[in-house]
Amino acid sequence: MRPKSLLFLTTFLLICFYSIAQGKAKNHFDKIRIEDFEQKIYSIDSNADAIIIADVGNTDFTGNNKGWFSLVFERHMRVKVLSGKALSISTIRIPLYVNGDEKEKLSDLEGVTYNLENGSVVESQLDKKDIFEDKIDKNHIEIKFSMPVVKDGSIFDIAYTITSDFDFNLQPWAFQHINYPCLWSEYTVTIPNLLNYVFLKQGIHKFFLEDSKKSSKVYKMTSASGSYYGQIGQDMTVSAFTLQYHWIMKDIPGFKTQDYITTPANYLDKIQFQLFQISNGETTRTVLNTWTTLAEQLRNRDDFGASLSAENYWLEKDLASIVNGAADDLAVAKKIFYYVKDNFTNTGNSIFLESGLESIYKNRKGSVGEINLLLIAMLRKIGLDADPVLLSTKDHGLVYKDYPLVSNFNYLIARLVINGKEYYLDASNRRLGFNRLERYCYNGNARVVDLKATSLDFNADSIVDRKVISVIGNNENPSILAGSVKITPGYYQSLDYRDSVAMYSNKEDFVKTLSNQQTEISKISNCEIDSLNNPEEPLSIKYDFTMNLAAPNLYINPMFGLGRNANPFKSEERVYPIDFPTAIDEIYTLNFDVPKGYEVVGLPKSMLLKLNENKDAIFEYQVFKENAQIFLRARLQVKRTHFHAEAYSGLRQFFDIVIRKYNEQIVCKKTQ
Repeated sequence: MRPKSLLFLTTFLLICFYSIAQGKAKNHFDKIRIEDFEQKIYSIDSNADAIIIADVGNTDFTGNNKGWFSLVFERHMRVKVLSGKALSISTIRIPLYVNGDEKEKLSDLEGVTYNLENGSVVESQLDKKDIFEDKIDKNHIEIKFSMPVVKDGSIFDIAYTITSDFDFNLQPWAFQHINYPCLWSEYTVTIPNLLNYVFLKQGIHKFFLEDSKKSSKVYKMTSASGSYYGQIGQDMTVSAFTLQYHWIMKDIPGFKTQDYITTPANYLDKIQFQLFQISNGETTRTVLNTWTTLAEQLRNRDDFGASLSAENYWLEKDLASIVNGAADDLAVAKKIFYYVKDNFTNTGNSIFLESGLESIYKNRKGSVGEINLLLIAMLRKIGLDADPVLLSTKDHGLVYKDYPLVSNFNYLIARLVINGKEYYLDASNRRLGFNRLERYCYNGNARVVDLKATSLDFNADSIVDRKVISVIGNNENPSILAGSVKITPGYYQSLDYRDSVAMYSNKEDFVKTLSNQQTEISKISNCEIDSLNNPEEPLSIKYDFTMNLAAPNLYINPMFGLGRNANPFKSEERVYPIDFPTAIDEIYTLNFDVPKGYEVVGLPKSMLLKLNENKDAIFEYQVFKENAQIFLRARLQVKRTHFHAEAYSGLRQFFDIVIRKYNEQIVCKKTQ
């Protein structure tokens, strides 16, 4: 059969590339010399514990025996270890995609470590027996190994090839690395015009080189069942135009993880690809799903929604016992939720079923997805309206709303609807109460796996962790200031307190730790903790305290160590956004008697501080003395959870003022 002549199709892109005239990249993988070990400090980061000298990747396509294309990805990386603190960089993980019996193939794996010993360069080769394969989930495995004889001053090379028949899995490329600078990062991709990809770029650093060029190539492939061309088993050649894309970055600083950031995955300099269309030269087919199509596929998958549509007769007997005595649908739902939450063990994070729901029920354990799918099945079996919800946790990264891909998500919860009201449930987490989710779930777009693929927005701004502290002090004893404290933390702070209490064998140890944290207070007694075992409600901590009065002049911090004592933003500059886990609302009130025999000679001044005209953060501090009593009310509000990097300086200054105010003191002078 005469080879088909394929029509040229302009590759569909969402971004435009421009050419930069530059010379060819120098070879960063020359033979290691003694001089290569001499440099200990690099100007890009004089404190770096390791330097990635070069990281070079290339993806090309080749014809396969399935009548289509395979991707061939090659990578070569050279790293120099400058300090023993960076030895973890020598542990390499290579992810591979798996679908049933088919999986990506790793080949040509080579690793060598170079050390300078007695004036000579000594090589240590990676031993194949030190290479391990771990299963991550049903669609992903990981090849893991550690480079041999890596120590302070070592240089090591890694090279490997991945061949993939999954045309949707065009390898992404991260130009930037976490913690460690990279002197040269280069990626080349050559795509036949029969495959159209969307390019997704992110990051703040500019390309040293970014260009593209057109060419053509002949691909040899063998026709297979379901392919576009010829009879099964027929060898053929396919001519196609190609577009080669070439990107280079140089001297990229390592990404430094900071407080109040979601995940480096949202900010690293990188490029990703989504398969959009495929063509046989005559017709073009869009392969990127719609959300409704994706939801339908999930509902029909045996390892996902199909089990929810089954009759699940095996649940009937136990369900009748579980919901016995429930007065209404909400009470029924709560009984089922707490039964699952309290009786099943979370074995890890996966959104798909590794085994059947009945097996999970009998074994009393499962992944996040398995436990919550079981919860949904039980709610449906009793006649309630429940559906799976897919979301991406903060450490997994943001979801691209325009690209309906299961890989965007890593977490599954349940949505329950009763009388038009929606409840969101996670029975895999024993910390949580009914209709409560962890902070890490509030990461933007989520999708209900229902007929409409309903879009949800779990916005962190929607959760306010309100904390209220009240202090009352009296002066009945002239040598002791006594009083009581009541702390009502927000829901998420209550979770943290519960975890803290659980760490101790008895309440007294917890009280001792609490006392040590409050340096202004001499002794804590009569501590009570309410709602400790009620996961639906914030808890309440109450205790009495005493403070010795002996000096002629008293310097009393009216916050009694209960306010913030340090600015969370220590760096002078910041290039990445600020993300608080929740909105903040902290209220502190104080009412105490001036100690007998003392008079107030110094009192902090009241103030009102606003971050900006929009009042995204407000700090109110009101203090006054009336007769022999001092009254104080302080309130800190941060109404937004996300701030752009440009707001960092103002936010840092705002908290500086707040912390200074929290540390101001009341000065009392002895009168007798």
